[in-house]
Amino acid sequence: MVTRFHLIAPYSTEPQEYLSLPWFDRFTGTEYAISVDEALMDPAVAVVRSYGTVFASFVRHPEAKSLDIERRAGAGDGLLERRPVREGSRAYIGKESNQLEEIVAGAWGRLEDVQTEYGQALDAWFRWVVPVLKQMPLSLLVSKTGLDRRTIQRLRNRLARPRRSHKRG
Repeated sequence: MVTRFHLIAPYSTEPQEYLSLPWFDRFTGTEYAISVDEALMDPAVAVVRSYGTVFASFVRHPEAKSLDIERRAGAGDGLLERRPVREGSRAYIGKESNQLEEIVAGAWGRLEDVQTEYGQALDAWFRWVVPVLKQMPLSLLVSKTGLDRRTIQRLRNRLARPRRSHKRG
């Protein structure tokens, strides 16, 4: 279950007063104090982050789409490279843009709860070629293509896709 939590406080133009103002959860009416001490473990005190803290953590945040050479070697910061991507499976999904706003508002817990899946998407290779390869004798495919038996078995079992080097010129 998603717990909704949103703090509000009386209006003040003085930032130095913010830590001493009474803060209320707008959904439950419960009063909280606030603190910037992230090590504080008091359930009556909500820990908030300053723009400076958020920015500092953003600068140090690892980039999800990239890798750096030094981090793989255990050093730290470094030049970013694209993370290698391997396709898992494809599926057609519906566009639930109306319900996306409800998810953000907390009415639904997860995107998967409202997302409609219409089945696996098969490209032409898996739809048309693989079934024909499975009907052909393995020895014939090896002799005609010059590919290794294991390569052909991986292609037939959908564990691999043909490479450019597999094509005849």
